[in-house]
Amino acid sequence: MHDLSQINIVRRGWDTAPLDRMTWLSLWRPYWLAKRRIPEWLPIAPSRRALGAL
Repeated sequence: MHDLSQINIVRRGWDTAPLDRMTWLSLWRPYWLAKRRIPEWLPIAPSRRALGAL
């Protein structure tokens, strides 16, 4: 049994969250494969600008 009330969740500032390329690729890869292309509006690498546009 877990005691969820004991979990300490620390909020991060928008500019401090890490950007991980491998996570970005694994997240979007099924979409790219389903569409059989990478759309112009979706960058290959994560960035603050890309996250703000989504």
